[in-house]
Amino acid sequence: MSPTDNNMIGKQIVTKIDALIDVIMSVSLQNKESREELYRRGCDLIREVSVLLEKFLGTSEYYIKQAIQELVKQRLPVNESLVEDFFDILEKMLFYEAPLSAESTSGKISFTATCDDLQRALSFLFPNTRIIKNCRFQGVDLEYYIPSCKLAVVNAAKEKCLQARKDYICKSHGIQLIRVDPQKLTGYREIIRHIKRELRQFS
Repeated sequence: MSPTDNNMIGKQIVTKIDALIDVIMSVSLQNKESREELYRRGCDLIREVSVLLEKFLGTSEYYIKQAIQELVKQRLPVNESLVEDFFDILEKMLFYEAPLSAESTSGKISFTATCDDLQRALSFLFPNTRIIKNCRFQGVDLEYYIPSCKLAVVNAAKEKCLQARKDYICKSHGIQLIRVDPQKLTGYREIIRHIKRELRQFS
């Protein structure tokens, strides 16, 4: 892209971020029906900003959401007091907005040459279901999250800290958390069996 194009896209991003801030500030002040309409508008703005940010950051949903959070913080009015739950509303809008990357536009994670066994197992178990990869929720990272099932799946071998906090956050929000260690399971079919066993125990 030329410098002119970059500048134009940058201005569009700033305009939409400012509009998003206005929407969030208004959400808490409205009745239920108006609040839902504003909430949808906020999610729409996030999708529009995400499409623009992809031109600079690529299609990583995690980095795009992090960038939106930082842009919102930078654009907040200096002397204006925020509604008490401002950042909670922002996080919910970010969390529930649909993935935009080419890999997940269809609502599910697609198979690729680099698809790991855990990802392959989830795609097999939950076909045509929206699976969010590298989801940031309430301050913790969920490697895979399936909103319609209230299910989070993480690679236990990659977890380094905050396991107790992750357990608490998921439990308090009614999310079933399943840990899988692909290093101890042979192939994606064994991972599928493990996840099915965990799901039966929960139900």
